This record gives sequence, C-alpha cells and structure tokens, in this order.
Amino acid sequence: MPYVPAKRRYQAAELAKARAKKKLMLDPHGNNKSTEGVEMEDHVASLVTNDPTPQLNKPRSLTPQANSRPHYRVRVKFDPRSHKPLEPALRRHFRTRMGASMVESNPESPLPATEPPEAAREPDDNTTTGMDIDSPSNVDLKYDPKRLPLSRINAEAALLKITRILNVPRDKGRGYKECKLDKVTRTRCQSIASCLYFYRRPGTTFIDASVDAAIGIGRSLPYARKIRSWVRRFITAGELPRNMYGRSSHSALEDEDISNEIKLHLRTKGKYITAEDVVQFVNDSSTQARLGLLDSVSVRTAQRWLKRMGYQWRREKRGQYFDGHEREDVVKYRQEVFVPKWKELEPFMPSWDEIGAQQPLSIPNDQQEVTVWFHDATTAYAHERQDIRWVHADEDAILMKKGLGASVMFADYISAKHGFLRSQDGESNARKILYAGKNRDGYLSNDDICAQFKDGFQLAKYEYPSERHIFVYDNARIHTKRLPGTPSARLMTKGQSDLRVQIKNSQGVQIKIRMNNPCFPDGSEQQLYLPGPNGKFKGMEALLQERGYDTTGLKAECRGFKCVDQMANCCCRRILFRILDLDGGVRSKLELLANELGTEVIFLPKFHCELNPIEQCWGYAKRLYRMAPPSKLAADVEKYMLKALDSIPIASIRRFVTRSRRFIDAYARGLDGPNAAASEWARRRFKGHRTTPEHILI
Repeated sequence: MPYVPAKRRYQAAELAKARAKKKLMLDPHGNNKSTEGVEMEDHVASLVTNDPTPQLNKPRSLTPQANSRPHYRVRVKFDPRSHKPLEPALRRHFRTRMGASMVESNPESPLPATEPPEAAREPDDNTTTGMDIDSPSNVDLKYDPKRLPLSRINAEAALLKITRILNVPRDKGRGYKECKLDKVTRTRCQSIASCLYFYRRPGTTFIDASVDAAIGIGRSLPYARKIRSWVRRFITAGELPRNMYGRSSHSALEDEDISNEIKLHLRTKGKYITAEDVVQFVNDSSTQARLGLLDSVSVRTAQRWLKRMGYQWRREKRGQYFDGHEREDVVKYRQEVFVPKWKELEPFMPSWDEIGAQQPLSIPNDQQEVTVWFHDATTAYAHERQDIRWVHADEDAILMKKGLGASVMFADYISAKHGFLRSQDGESNARKILYAGKNRDGYLSNDDICAQFKDGFQLAKYEYPSERHIFVYDNARIHTKRLPGTPSARLMTKGQSDLRVQIKNSQGVQIKIRMNNPCFPDGSEQQLYLPGPNGKFKGMEALLQERGYDTTGLKAECRGFKCVDQMANCCCRRILFRILDLDGGVRSKLELLANELGTEVIFLPKFHCELNPIEQCWGYAKRLYRMAPPSKLAADVEKYMLKALDSIPIASIRRFVTRSRRFIDAYARGLDGPNAAASEWARRRFKGHRTTPEHILI
C-alpha cells in the first residue's frame, strides 16, 4: 500500500465529513441520509489513500484525536450540480509554517512514538482542520515519519543522552571533563539540547521548540528546520551532526607522486632546509608541468606541508658523542678486552627487567655474586639553572652574570643492587666532594682517585662481605696513570740522548730518574740505557732493531703523532707505542692498588660514555638541581646537589644499568656504535619486544 502522511489522511477524513454534512444541508428531506454520508466519506478518503475500503477507526485513525498538530482552516469547493467535492489540481507542494517540502520515506520503516491523543477542536461548517490537498488522486503519497509529532518520552531520553555528551562527568568527584567536540559540532549539539529543553514545556510543539532554539543561538528560522532534522536523526540513529567544513577541499600533498618529489628535492638540500626551498621547487614551471599542478603555493602553505611530511621546526636532538668512538684501537680494546671480560662476569651479576623485578640468578656454591661499582665525577655550578620556564609577555630581559659561578665537584660510585655506595645505616659513604680551583682545594688527581678507591672498597667489603666487588672506571688519563719511571714511547727520542723523566719525591721536589726497563716477549729485560750510571738512552731506532724491526728509512714519528693507520709501522714512535704502552702489559697505579686489596678494576673503552650508567644519574640529579633556588654560594651548591643526588630512586638506577648492559650486549653481537644506538632505539620503539630486532642485527 502506498505511503500516505497521517496529516493528509486526517484531512481527507475531515473533508469527507464536511462533504457529508454539506449534502445533508442541501437535502433537508434526508433522502439516503444514512448511506450517502458514509459513501461520501469513503469516496473522499479513497481519493487520498487509494484504498477503496478505508477503515477510519483502526490504529493511527483519521479522526481528529489522532493528531495534535496546529489547526489550519481550509475552505473546500463543491460541484454545484452533483454537490460533490471537487478534485483540486496540483498547484503547489504542501507548505508548513517553516516551508518544508515533501520528503519521501520508506513505508516499511518503524514509526517513531507519537504523542498521546489530545482533544481536537470541532471543525466549523464548510471548513476542516488541516491544509490544502494539493495532489490529484493519481499521485502516490507515501508515509513520512518526520510528519509525526515527536514523542516526549523519546525527547527526555535524548536530552539526557546529549547532555552527557556535552558535559562528560569526571571519573571521580564533581565537575565535568572538557568536551572534545569541535566548535561547530558542539554548537549544533547545544542547539539540539536547547530544542529538547523547550519541548519539555507543556503545550509547546516541536516546531515552536526548534524555532525558540534557533533564535536563542542567534540564527534564523531556516536553521530551526535543521535542528529538527538533527534531533530526529539523533533519536532514531544516535548520530551527531557532522561538521563538513573543510571536507570538500583536498591538499595537493595527498598525491603521493607530489609528496615524494618534494621529499626527494629536500634531500638534495642537505641538513638545513627551509620552506622557501619547497616554494621554489613547487612554483617552478617545469615542476608544475611534470606534476600537473595549476596553482602556486605560499611560504605559509609550504610550512604546513613540511609539518604534514613529519618535519618540525625545533632544536635538533643530540645523541651520544661519536668522536673517536669507532677508532681502530678503541674498537680493538672494546671487542678484545672489555666485552670478553664483562661477558665472563655477567653470569654472576643480578639483573632487573623493565618493570623493576629482579631476575632469578643461579650461582654455583663455590662462586660469589658479583657487584659492579661504576665510578665517575661531575661538577655543579652556581649559575647552572633552569632556563626554560613560563615567561610573561611584559617581563623584560634580566641581567646575566658572566661565567658559571662557584663550582663543586662530586665523585661517587653506584651499583644496580645497592645504589650509591654508602653504609646501610647511612652514616658513611664513599662520595668525594672537592671545591676545585687553584686557590681552593686544588684539582682532582690520581692520588685522590686511588685514595677514594681504597676507602670505597673497604666500605663495600665491610657492608657486603658475601659479594665479589668489581670497580669500573672511565679510560681517562687520571685513572690510567702509571707508576713513575714506567717506559713510554711518547717520551723517547729516535737516537741516543740524556733522556730522563721528571717526578716529584715525597717532599714535592722535582727530580729526574731513568725509565724502567721493559721486557721482551720471552720475559727477559730489555735495557733502555747504555751501561754505566750515566749511560745515555739508546734511542727508539736501536730498541726496535733489538726487537727485530727493520728501521731503514723509518722516521721518528708522524706529524703530531696523528698516524693515518693506528696499526701500521709508519714511524718508530707508533711501533714502540703499541709494544710498550698498549701490548706491554704495564699496569696502572689503580690496577696495582686493586691487586693489593684483592679486587679488580676494569677500564671502559675510550669515548664510550653510554656504558657508564652513572652518567645518567648525573643528568637526573642535574635536572633536580636546576630547579633549586638560585644562589651564588658554593655551600648552597653543595647542599642542593646532595639533596638532588639523594632523590634518585633505586629503580631509576637499575634502569640506567640495564640500558648500559644492553649496549654491551649489542657490541658483543658485533654491532658498531651507530647500530648499537639504533638497536637501543628499536627496543624503546617496540616495547613489546625486549630482544634486539633481527633487521638491526643484519
């Protein structure tokens, strides 16, 4: 059955009643009085409904009680001869107060709930409530749910729902969260809520409520029609009004060919690219002809394109220092000395995962658990303060003090298990504080390092006697200093000379002594000086000849001792340096002291600060120190820095140690510095995988 709006069916019924009453008035004798009215009503109703036998008393009846819309008076014309209603010609669409046009709908769709029937006003003679029937009998009229009044029950539920969308309650406590809708969508949702609020008032129709809501937000009457459509769609489908602003326009950068061309062009510009480079490339006539571009771009558009392509205008990030990191001698020490030694001790070290849980450790009964103590020093300055903050627009530039101000040096040890090296009661520690300076406490020396090492080992051994303690130091000269008189190729001459080395005696007086004799590979001593108490130094050339080297045409040293190939026999000094300084097995003072104390010292490879986790502890403490109140006093520098160091949690120290151990693991797998850093980045990127990705290991 074709769809017919309820209002038009109601109008048809009223028209039938009016025609029947009119005929009774024209026939006062009452001929066929009992049947003509019903026939007339059925005839007029069939013109509209296309149903030859309409039933006027079924659900959604055509009686006035079935519709509560406003009443409209329409005069109906009759044929003067047959006294039957004329079938009007199609003159115009049905018009409502808001000018809505006829809308077709699916007749099989469920009807929205309607209002309870209300008493309607009885029509006057020759008139009926409703609107003109401007459609001929051969026009198919379909049912439209939009013509039915809105259910107040559904309106109450929709109002509650839209209110919770606009005012999202907090998880705890009072108040609301910030609405995440854009400005246009939020305004439309507020108009929906206003319309539903007005519709709650008794006697207010849905149209009047939408008009009041439109006027309330400063819009015209056509906007009320949109509000009604948004309300009905929100009730029936649960959909919010969509913000279509900007959706019809498309950027040329969405074309992959254009974006790839721009990216390739930017790569040719090197490290420092600008938006002007994009403008110059895109606005070029040959580029526009090749890519099919019609319009030019501005600098502002180029800046937006750069952001969409992943670029950011900011200070570039800094990674680890790479100077000398992959130098041949450094790599050789890292791969052949340090990494094997660490892997030998690693099975006896405790470890923690990313969440801080300790991993099970299985140690044979005849072995001890190994605790590794990392050593380093840092300096805090009085003027080293936080320079990034919220600055008011009216604030003027402040006067800055030149220099870094008073300084205080801190040297300490950390381990993953115990944190900073201190007693369990907190009364004593191995930390050394030095007011470095010429007129202050002087400067940190190898003697200070050895003294701190001795105190630190004794404290660790006393507090944790069941553990084996290993101490790790940076490969700096202050740590690797050797005993006075140790032979070194850096001090030797090519020929004979009165070479002596200067040292300070116990009274601090400078004296000259001979260098100690090195050993041949078979263990026998090699004499550096000619016989006699005043014998001269033999010279590097003679020493190399004694070891079987051909020194014909060999110069004393390369310019500045900066040899191109560290392993080549390019000069006398380079050959002897490898023999005496690197491969001679000469131990430093720190190593000799560790041997006396019954422990062991390991030196990190040069330029490998990523392997020392205490460096990150300094960074953690410096961040807290910079937020302390500014002061120019060294005592305040010490106080604030000590407070910052004590604020470092043990969980963070363990994460720092775990990160350094992952770098060592990467070097053990054969990765170099950049690839090791890339593998560490990959672990942070893919947090679900704690192993090095396979594509990084290739």
